Amino acid sequence: MAVGAHGYGFSSCYEPAALSGIITKADKREILEIDGRSASAVYRDWLKDAQTAPEISSSEIDADKLKIQELVALMQQEDAAAIGDKLFSISTLRPLGRRGAEDVESSLAQDDDTFYQLMHPHSITETGGIRLFSEVKVGHEVTLMTSSSLDLVDLVTAATHGEEVSAFCASLQGALVVYCAGCSLQVGSEIDNVGKNLSTALRGKPFMGTLSYGEQGVDSAGCLRHGNLMYSLLLFGSGKQE
Repeated sequence: MAVGAHGYGFSSCYEPAALSGIITKADKREILEIDGRSASAVYRDWLKDAQTAPEISSSEIDADKLKIQELVALMQQEDAAAIGDKLFSISTLRPLGRRGAEDVESSLAQDDDTFYQLMHPHSITETGGIRLFSEVKVGHEVTLMTSSSLDLVDLVTAATHGEEVSAFCASLQGALVVYCAGCSLQVGSEIDNVGKNLSTALRGKPFMGTLSYGEQGVDSAGCLRHGNLMYSLLLFGSGKQE
């Protein structure tokens, strides 16, 4: 998105799996039920189903597969206390996403909206809910999102592929980039290549980057959003000539 001498980009390196449902009970940053079932039970089923999807597993390296197997095994635990905060550190490649607008009615009406706000699960509650690092509402559609360590590095090259942003980059002078710290923990030493790929996306223009837990940005409708495991761009173009 571009406004005057500034442009914006807000996206992620994740793809939606064909596994989604409607939030039927929620409390701020906790999903209690999806389609009338315990949220943790639905998430557990989705994780198992995604393991057998060839289009997902084919892009994963061995280390990713081991971590996902660990996540699936962890979610088999009946005791929420046994899961604890372990969920946060191993769910990076299988978070949840919410498609469309912030408003529930607008979100459901936007069937062609490809923007997904990501939400990172960090713990399971005693009632079977999933605690997240962003707020949710009853009626929102939630989807299992997938990525790999390679995708978290390579797909940032698409950061400026959007038609409006790409056109804005013709006058690009520099940028401020926010990349999720959770993603950086997943990619480890490959974070240098994230920087190189961002430089390619930004046409070699200078930029300053930071790693954060929680990212803010402007979605495709021009609304300010808060997500997890995402990247956000603030682009600076040429000022108007006096």
